[in-house]
Amino acid sequence: EEDGETVSFLHEDDGRTFAFQEGRFLLTKFAVCRRRQELVIRGSSTGDGFFEFARKGFSVRFHGNISEICLDDQPLQSGKGEVVIPHTNRGFVLQAKIIP
Repeated sequence: EEDGETVSFLHEDDGRTFAFQEGRFLLTKFAVCRRRQELVIRGSSTGDGFFEFARKGFSVRFHGNISEICLDDQPLQSGKGEVVIPHTNRGFVLQAKIIP
């Protein structure tokens, strides 16, 4: 309920070898920022990926009332406050308006 920003990271690799040392991993940085009634989630990825990679996307579930959800400036329909961000190796920006 407060304004602010937090950052977290998700590191994915094959879990069995040291191939991540050669760049075969995916590191995704998430920055979540709230300013008044605006919520912005930014994601960016680094790494070359790896053969065993199986994730299809990220599911983001909003708690509370939100509206005007956009992914990379494209309006989205949200069923029950949940949005699926398809897996890509590029960054993304998810925006939503918080209804007080």
